[in-house]
Parts: sequence; C-alpha cells; structure tokens
Amino acid sequence: SDPLRALAVAARTPWRGRVGAPPPADVARALGRVAPTFAPRLHRSADLDLPATTAPAWSPLAFDEHGTLLVRTASGTQALDEHGLAPAPDAPPLGDEVASPDGARRLVGATSGCRGPGALRFTLSDGAASPDVELPFEALPGCTAARAAVTPLSWGAGGLEVLASGAVWLVAPERATARRGLTAAGSAPPVARGAARSPDGRAIALGLGPSVALFDGRAWHLADLRGDAGAARAEPTACTAANSGRAFACIEGRAVVWGNGPAPSRTP
Repeated sequence: SDPLRALAVAARTPWRGRVGAPPPADVARALGRVAPTFAPRLHRSADLDLPATTAPAWSPLAFDEHGTLLVRTASGTQALDEHGLAPAPDAPPLGDEVASPDGARRLVGATSGCRGPGALRFTLSDGAASPDVELPFEALPGCTAARAAVTPLSWGAGGLEVLASGAVWLVAPERATARRGLTAAGSAPPVARGAARSPDGRAIALGLGPSVALFDGRAWHLADLRGDAGAARAEPTACTAANSGRAFACIEGRAVVWGNGPAPSRTP
C-alpha cells in the first residue's frame, strides 16, 4: 500500500548478507508490481568540483523549466550535458539553504528518532527548536543510531515536505503537525531549485540504495543504477527530477549521474 516505504525497506535490507545486493526474485517481482523498473539511458560526468554542504541542504543539482541540467560548482552555476560543463550565465544561482517560500525561516537541523514510532524534530533559523512532531513510522532496516537524518524534499505554501524513514511527510514545524503522503499542497510551484521536486512540482527523485525512485506525478518507478557490473559506483544522493519525471539526476561520489525517466504510458 506504500510503494516508497516498500522500496526503502528493500534498499536497506542486507540481501545475501550485503546491503545493496539484488533482492531475491520473488521480492523483485513484488517490488515491480508497486514500482515498475525501467532502464534509463545513463550519463556520468567526470569528477566535479562540487561545493561542500552541511545537511540539511538542497542538492547542488537542478533542472530548469526547459529540462537543462544545472550544477552548482565551486565556480558557480553551470549547465551539464554529455559533452561536459558549459557556462550558464542566464541561470539563477543555486543555493543550498532550505528556506521557506517567504524566506522568513530556514531549516538548519532535522532529525528523527531511529526507532518508531518516534519524533521528528526541526531546528529553525531563529535558533529555537520547534516542538517535536510525532510520526507513527517504523524504523528502516539497519537503523541503529539514536537519531536519523531527515531529507528535505520541498517547502511550499502548505508546509515543509520531508522524507523520514521511507515515507514522505508534509510538516508545519511551527505548529507541530504532520500528515503523511505526497500532496498537492507540498508540491505546488514555485519549487526551490535543488529540491528533489521538479520545477512543476509534479515529479520527485530519491536515491534508495543503488537505485533511484522516480515519482512522475502518478506512480513510482525504479531505476537500478548497478548496470552490467552489478554495483553502482556509489549510492546516488541529492537527487532531483525534471518536469513530469522526464529525467532525473543525482550525485554519485564526486560525479553526477543522470538519465531519462520511464516512457510515458500509451492510451489506446
């Protein structure tokens, strides 16, 4: 009933004694029913001079409204394609601060209890910790720390959208309220550049183990980055999506990996 949660649990389960190993065939078939797999045409950059960031932060990657992939490097914002980096003088700068749409609040810390049900705790830019938000989640496999990181996905008029323990939550930190699931309120444009959400607010891309989960506005899909070698170079992180899920991009070590989304379904 919760495709993302199922994918997150599978990504953290040590199949054959190793996290990141392919799941058994029956598990793979079950996952394929909740999130069909697709084989994207992948591109990988050379290692880039990516700026260091402190979590929580937006990704140094973003697609613009036309599908151009932008990268925040130590030299500024540049465009990236299969030919390499190119100047992008007209592109707006990509920041890393996770801020509310009006700029009045900034997220400087977000953690959750590792064992659920637990509390989601935020620290805002005024230095005061917000009230804990109780979330009835179950811990992901392998979660042993007292506190686990929370991934910010977007911050819209309806609140702050985060990924916590394999589920998406729309949270109003100052009111200590949260509701589970992908919602229009959390994804309405404008979406901050570098968010996991696409500029149109419909799609979302998340790194899950060696794979990328891509929500195209209607359903989840799964792209396995292991390829013929059987293992990704590094787990994809800081992912972002293009409008309507037509493409995704993630950080892979010091490089960028990107690819197309699943082919749109045809109607008879």
